[in-house]
Amino acid sequence: MPSNEGEVQPLFRERDRVALLSHFDSWPFDDVRANAEAILGQRGGGNMSGDGAWPDEQVELFRAWLAEGTPA
Repeated sequence: MPSNEGEVQPLFRERDRVALLSHFDSWPFDDVRANAEAILGQRGGGNMSGDGAWPDEQVELFRAWLAEGTPA
């Protein structure tokens, strides 16, 4: 089961955080959890600010984390 600290948090690089700060902070767990559905929709489609679309394996990891209830 993916965890926030172990697998999900490293998906958000400093460049992503800066680009997303006007919407939410991608580093605190509560902010990522609260915006998880939107993140998945945008990152999977390559529409979110930052470095563009995530590779399929990162999208699937994030999707699995969301399906597991966004464990810390």
